[in-house]
Amino acid sequence: METMKTKILSVLLACLMVISVLPVAAFAEEPACTIVGDADHTLDNCPDAKKIEVVPSQCGDWGYTLYQCPACNDYFADEFIKLPGNHKWEVTTPEVPATCTTPGVEAVETCSECKATQGGMAIPTLPHTYVITEGNCVEGGYKTCTVCSHVEPVGSAGQGHEWAQIPTIKVEPQCGVVDGKMVYVDGEAE
Repeated sequence: METMKTKILSVLLACLMVISVLPVAAFAEEPACTIVGDADHTLDNCPDAKKIEVVPSQCGDWGYTLYQCPACNDYFADEFIKLPGNHKWEVTTPEVPATCTTPGVEAVETCSECKATQGGMAIPTLPHTYVITEGNCVEGGYKTCTVCSHVEPVGSAGQGHEWAQIPTIKVEPQCGVVDGKMVYVDGEAE
């Protein structure tokens, strides 16, 4: 009987030893989030956070590491880094130059790394480039664009001839022979 008591006592002692370890492992509480109110998660106040993703810095923009709080499952960014850098621009749409009749468009450039774009703004129409043709007594002057051939009048239309007043001289008709023809002084042949 004594052996039986010893065996039972050994089993009980072993069970007590196992039970004494269980509360630490089996009944351990989930970590409670220590963030209170409007405070943000940081690695300082959430040191057990799980690293989810590293977002690299590109073209001078900020890079960061994304974390998740194990207690409340909120995501937060920390370890911000901004590497100096410039965009790597490539022309993706060529410039359309402006003329005197149509507006143009600037070239569009796209960064080969981050896909940011710049340009594409409207270019206003250019003024006409005129050559001026002076008017005369029959036609008025005008200007013609050397680019698009647009024509605009300059000044007033032709005013007609301005005849100078020549004094009339009375000459008595005289007859004569010129090249074998009889003519008067006024040049009419008979």
